[in-house]
Amino acid sequence: MTENGIRELRIAKWRDRFFAWLVDFVIIWIGIFTVHSILAFALWPGDLFWMSGVNFEHQPRLWAAHGFFFGIGSSLTFFVYWAILEFRYGQSLGKKVLNIKTVNLDGGPISVKQSLVNSFGKSFLFGIDVILGLLLTRKNRQRIFGRLGNCIVIKMEELEPSVSYKMD
Repeated sequence: MTENGIRELRIAKWRDRFFAWLVDFVIIWIGIFTVHSILAFALWPGDLFWMSGVNFEHQPRLWAAHGFFFGIGSSLTFFVYWAILEFRYGQSLGKKVLNIKTVNLDGGPISVKQSLVNSFGKSFLFGIDVILGLLLTRKNRQRIFGRLGNCIVIKMEELEPSVSYKMD
């Protein structure tokens, strides 16, 4: 709190937000790769699809379909991950590691709608979302979809423990 009773929130740095995103990205991609590998073994038993006679070079439609569905599936996975964790806890695993949190403009928890809007931008339009955010929202360091969702990312304050311990 400031002297005049206004709650003061520390806006998270772009660097911290990027590293939180990177942690999430690695975690989710490991999961996606694992599921994709399991499905590949299940659909083409005995060997992987690139060793089973399916030649994507000679079947461009199969390659395009695989890429399209894998891309959409990956983006949907990121979307669901961020939407649920940030609505429920205000933090993804990456944000928890970097001690930052997504909140509404008053510093309170975000709504389902805010979480969905905010997660959509970083799941499906990340590059555009960040670049426009860097150019247009310098004051609050918001991505465009963060601004549309009326949420910000703050640095969590280190709270002093309410209990202290002394050695005998």
